[in-house]
Amino acid sequence: MAPRKTNQQTLNELILVVNELQSKMPNGELTTIKLHLKSICQDQADIKEDVSMIKKKILNPEGGVVVKVNKNTEDIEELIGYTKGFLKKCEGMEVDVKECKKFKSGVHKAIWVIYTAIIGLATKLLFFNGE
Repeated sequence: MAPRKTNQQTLNELILVVNELQSKMPNGELTTIKLHLKSICQDQADIKEDVSMIKKKILNPEGGVVVKVNKNTEDIEELIGYTKGFLKKCEGMEVDVKECKKFKSGVHKAIWVIYTAIIGLATKLLFFNGE
């Protein structure tokens, strides 16, 4: 089995064949074909360079897209865990708040009773001294 040729080698062979044809036949169209083949070769090199750059950006172990996505996924899972724990803590809070309001209402009533008693005693001492 013959070794596999790269695209660059194939294009170089095509350029050589076109050069040979051009030398045998003085036709202007062959020059155009040759220029197109060179252009294709350059475009292919540019595409290869772009793909290489994209791979570096995606697979970079320090700041690539894959690393960032994995880190974001870990952060999201951690936040979900915190949220579940927080919601469990909040489940009993509604009952606690109702009990606190009930206690506050009872304390207010008791304070009003104490204020009323103090005002009543002060009034009795000031106006009804010995009677």
